Amino acid sequence: HSKKLNSERDYNLLIILENKKKFIVKISNTHELKSILDLQDYVLSALNKRPLINKIIPKKIHKKIKFLTDQNNSKCYVRILSFIEGKLFASSTNSKELEISLGSYIGILTNELKNLGHPAAFRKFEWDPSSIEWIANYINLFKSKKKKIIEKNLFEYKKFVKQNKNNLRYSLTHGDPNNYNLIVSKGKIVGLLDYGDMVFAPTINDLAISLSYALMDKKNIYN
Repeated sequence: HSKKLNSERDYNLLIILENKKKFIVKISNTHELKSILDLQDYVLSALNKRPLINKIIPKKIHKKIKFLTDQNNSKCYVRILSFIEGKLFASSTNSKELEISLGSYIGILTNELKNLGHPAAFRKFEWDPSSIEWIANYINLFKSKKKKIIEKNLFEYKKFVKQNKNNLRYSLTHGDPNNYNLIVSKGKIVGLLDYGDMVFAPTINDLAISLSYALMDKKNIYN
């Protein structure tokens, strides 16, 4: 049987076969470029050959990316990945062991990605946290306190980040190691999902993104 899963852009299905084996069928958004899907497949295949991190990487089951036509006669690409058992980091109990597991794997991921490259990763991408000036165009959607916070962040970005970007190390980045893309089991990270936001960007991005989610609701972010 099948079950629809939450997803920002794709249509994801959990498929459970009679022998209890589970797979994820990913049907892409009609606006998704095949080059980005090729990038994802390339990285999944490469990371699955790296013994330090392959335990948490979904396995690519399909040999080639297929496509189907939806009700509007638009092309949707279809891929099949392995399913990783566990629960989301967002709904897991925080612990020192879990934090160490997360830190270790983000470090290993960064180290493994720095040796990988793909032409589709060289793109302008709005969710790249090292390029946020476009937010200024939408500043008036916010009011009072929220607007001031965003203005302060934009000011600090222009003053401290923008002029120093060329001094940072760049590499292929996952782009979204947040608490809904991390799977936990027995107090440790067992899965890293969603490779659709990958981009060639400052290497530190993945650490910054991971920390911004992992430290949510913590009273003391230093402990």
